[in-house]
Amino acid sequence: MINIIIQILFSTLNFFFEVWHWIALGFLVAGLIREFVPEKQFLKMFSGSDLKALVKASFLGTFAQFLPHSKLPLAVSLYDMGASRASMIVFLVSTPWLCVVESLILVSFTGVQLFLFILFMTMVVAVLGGLLIGFLEKRRIIESEISKVSKKKFNSQQINNQKNQKNRLIKALNYSLKFLKISGKWMAIGFLGAGVAKVLIPMETISNFLGYSIFSIPTALGVAAIMELTVEASVPIICSLYAMGASPGVVFTLLMAGVVTDVTEIGTIWTVIGKRTAVATILIFSFLTIIFGYVINLVFIPV
Repeated sequence: MINIIIQILFSTLNFFFEVWHWIALGFLVAGLIREFVPEKQFLKMFSGSDLKALVKASFLGTFAQFLPHSKLPLAVSLYDMGASRASMIVFLVSTPWLCVVESLILVSFTGVQLFLFILFMTMVVAVLGGLLIGFLEKRRIIESEISKVSKKKFNSQQINNQKNQKNRLIKALNYSLKFLKISGKWMAIGFLGAGVAKVLIPMETISNFLGYSIFSIPTALGVAAIMELTVEASVPIICSLYAMGASPGVVFTLLMAGVVTDVTEIGTIWTVIGKRTAVATILIFSFLTIIFGYVINLVFIPV
């Protein structure tokens, strides 16, 4: 028993040490955005929940690939500045697994055609889910009040143009620490979950249930929810599963589940945006992920 605990702790720390610098960079960038990005210009781009605003948020999420593990603090920062709930969630969902190294690994296993199709389907799911979140917000089925983050957690004020740069940098760092307080505990839970999964779940058992059967896509979503793996850990495992016979739809589902069921990101949505929005996010994107997982399997069904 002590041996297993030690292995879990070692795996958890190993995951953390692999990505801590990206996490730190993400919180730093989030603070800098909160202090230095002009709010009026930002609000004009992302304050709405219409199709145009959500497509912009999806592309922003896609091009945030160069800051892996940093999208969560960035998303909180954007929401604090006035982005709509739907835009923040679309930003999180859009290609959460995509960064340069992991993309190259995926392409080497799946091929360019399947990789690009999965990428496109990810953005489609993100925008469709965002539209549904916006609809529920307008109907007041989920939380619909304006952002409470600034009022309750940041107590932000209008920037004084005469502040010197040193004070503004200090204030940006202060925002970064406050973003860390919001989502840090959820990240810690996520890393611990990754460590537990790595030690206790045999990969051979998982691979037996992830082929082209009718149950493979929901099974993949459930497995990913339990495993809680980081990008560096999940992409090699997903590629290995694909090589052993997992279907393309399962690959898509396992990649998407990083946001759909991830306790770190869902927990942050729960804390920052609201409980009903967090539950709606799980249900909506789980449903869309399953549907589009089957679509991908139909398109790429083996001859």
